[in-house]
Amino acid sequence: MKQLLDFDTLEAFINHLKLKEDIIGIVQYGSRDYTNMSPGGDYDLNIIIDEDVETQIAGLHLHINSIPVDCGIISVKDLYYDESPSDFHSLLARSKVLFDRNGLLSKQLIKIKEKWKLNIKPIQEGELSFSRFITQHVVDKFENRLYENEVYTRIFLSENVFTLLETYMKINELDPYNYKNALEIMKNQDNDTYILFEEYVKNHDLNRLLSITKELNSKVFSKYGGSWKKEEVIFHYKNPSDVLSDQDKRNIIELIF
Repeated sequence: MKQLLDFDTLEAFINHLKLKEDIIGIVQYGSRDYTNMSPGGDYDLNIIIDEDVETQIAGLHLHINSIPVDCGIISVKDLYYDESPSDFHSLLARSKVLFDRNGLLSKQLIKIKEKWKLNIKPIQEGELSFSRFITQHVVDKFENRLYENEVYTRIFLSENVFTLLETYMKINELDPYNYKNALEIMKNQDNDTYILFEEYVKNHDLNRLLSITKELNSKVFSKYGGSWKKEEVIFHYKNPSDVLSDQDKRNIIELIF
């Protein structure tokens, strides 16, 4: 595989892609330009492939001179949808064209930027239910045995806080691909919650980390009654997009209790 990745710069990789006949366009997004080879961060681009190329692969990831590269693969057919097919496709609306073999890409991007909005779906009832369960479950699991296995505890608590950040973004319908922007919005519009996230990453005391996690649970789910309560039964949906009727819930409660 090494010989396939023998590029010293991002620009060399871009120039290589331009020679491929089935690649009809290249766009970049994110904060890094292809001319920037400074260390740190990553590089994001999408290649637009000819409609005759069939593949189930949505992208690939590689390193060029130690810079991680996220390379999405989009069929030219996808450019003709009236609405963005996915969050991933929505990134086209804020992309910069680097290569356009026949002028079609630039033309369609004008329409995309006019029509497509970031395809963010409101959090589903099942997703919310599971998130309230799992984030409080981690607290319950470790509350009385924080130091039983400290490495295990710290990994789970940190993963839990990341889940809370993603859930916060979902609840507030923020760009799911831009954590940095989400934190900036939180800092400006919901500073109390931001301060808790900030304190978590700066703190090392396990007791305080657990306490912060509890506070974040309450904050993130404040629109929905806060964190999962001890006296509350939470339903686990077969499909997060399902909507359970009150009758469904009553039937199960009667069956079990």
